Amino acid sequence: TLHALSHFSMPALTPVVLNVCWLVAVCVVAPQFTPDKRAQAFVLAVAILIAGVLQVGVQLPMLYRLGFRFDYHWKAARDGLIQIVRTMGPMMIGLAVTQINTLVDSLIAWGLAAPVASDGSRVTQSVPIAWLGGALDYPLQQGAAAAIYYGERLYHFPLAVLGLAVAAAVFPLLSRHAARGDHAKLGDDLTLGLRLVVFLGIPAGVGLILLAEPLARLLFEGNEFTRDDTLRTARMIACYGTGVWAFCALPVVIRGFYAIGDAATPAKTAAWMVGLNLSLNLLLIWTPLQEAGLAVATSISAGVQVVVLLLIFSHRRAPIDWPILGATAMRTLAATTTMAVVGYLTLRKISDESGLGNELLRVLAPLAASLLSYTAAFWLLRGTELKILLSGRADEP
Repeated sequence: TLHALSHFSMPALTPVVLNVCWLVAVCVVAPQFTPDKRAQAFVLAVAILIAGVLQVGVQLPMLYRLGFRFDYHWKAARDGLIQIVRTMGPMMIGLAVTQINTLVDSLIAWGLAAPVASDGSRVTQSVPIAWLGGALDYPLQQGAAAAIYYGERLYHFPLAVLGLAVAAAVFPLLSRHAARGDHAKLGDDLTLGLRLVVFLGIPAGVGLILLAEPLARLLFEGNEFTRDDTLRTARMIACYGTGVWAFCALPVVIRGFYAIGDAATPAKTAAWMVGLNLSLNLLLIWTPLQEAGLAVATSISAGVQVVVLLLIFSHRRAPIDWPILGATAMRTLAATTTMAVVGYLTLRKISDESGLGNELLRVLAPLAASLLSYTAAFWLLRGTELKILLSGRADEP
């Protein structure tokens, strides 16, 4: 509702409430409440529930300040409520396809990972799958599901910061154009949203690939998280990084369909992509990719879904400005190539020693060099997307 009223700052800040409750529960409340780890997990679950209530509560004052009031005339709202219920299911499927595919990845990682040895150690040799009659060996090793989980945490960061932010900002505009029947404007603003996603998403994905190992080492390595675990997680992060551009573009494209009241097309396409992801999963885990094949499958499925939805939208709904979008993509690829070279050379200059300071340096120095080089290269290529982001205006093509 706040987005519909063109207010974006409060919804953007509400995840902070969740993170604060999470951290306070983990670091302060749970240890003081009980030393039992299982009981501490329940304390954390209660904290998340409280955080959800608080996330709603902190937005209500702004809603009221903008003139919103709850309407309790249920009969008058019945038609709208029925329409919401009818479209909610397909919309949930359309928007959650990436999460569904990641869940499928995790289930396969759990089900097809070699069992733990009797002494609790990880099994590294080939182990026949008993429930398949021993005809095949397990294609994955223990820890595959954990590697997926950690990799997912990292690619969700650019998805939330870039893809969902652009989708939230552009959706009210798309809805207004659709309500007026202005298909030309609808296509223009969807193209603009995609240009911003390309400008932000491609370098973000390449950055994840470049910094996969330093990030995994900085954030996760230590105690029972070994060097081998770091390398497995880094490989997963890099494979998910190849699909960041698509993960970020999907919310924008799907909201283009929702703006015109079409929830069925994204849902149908999502169903096909879940099937494609499952097929690729079962194919790629038997290749040398092994567990990384699960991330590759999800990235490929997301890319195919973006292309299919864009072709359908442009052909049936509103025209996409392909020349401008293509020009943005070419400039972005050229600037990202420069960024990758600078970031890689910077990373090579820093030693691989252990220690928090050095591990921070191996992340922050290449990151800063990459940001500066990408911005400079894109500016030299006369790209306007950065100016649009900073000014909030789209006057230039």
